[in-house]
Amino acid sequence: MPSKRKFFRTSFTFDVLSEEEIPDGVEIANILRECAEGEYVCAGTSQEQKELTGPEMAKALEEAASDAEFFQLTPEGDDLDDPNVIVCKRCGSDLMLAGWCEDDACPYSDWPQYLDFDLQADDIAHALDQKQKRNREEEHDGDIGPASPEPGRGSPE
Repeated sequence: MPSKRKFFRTSFTFDVLSEEEIPDGVEIANILRECAEGEYVCAGTSQEQKELTGPEMAKALEEAASDAEFFQLTPEGDDLDDPNVIVCKRCGSDLMLAGWCEDDACPYSDWPQYLDFDLQADDIAHALDQKQKRNREEEHDGDIGPASPEPGRGSPE
């Protein structure tokens, strides 16, 4: 079944004024840098945006020498997986609220892999506190009582 997600193709057109001809094959990033800092003047821009279906986006990606999997699509434009389920880039486990891998054995569980900007700051802070609390508990798992200081390090002798 074709993806129900929305995709977009956005085309930008801009005019560049220069003292010399711009050779074929110059990357757009270099032209824009010259407009901002160098010898070119950007005289005007326009933008056109078109909404694409899953099959249209899959075809557009192929024409752009990319792959439909870039947007988690099959070559026919169907969704590969549920796009709302975000998984760890290393082990495939689900990610927690703030983007940490749920599998503590995974090396990617130590840092957030994404940040959902729709989350409230309190939600993110709570998730961070929970992660840090879990890490502290793991570090002290099996400890009995407070650790006694090493001799010569703050302990009275």
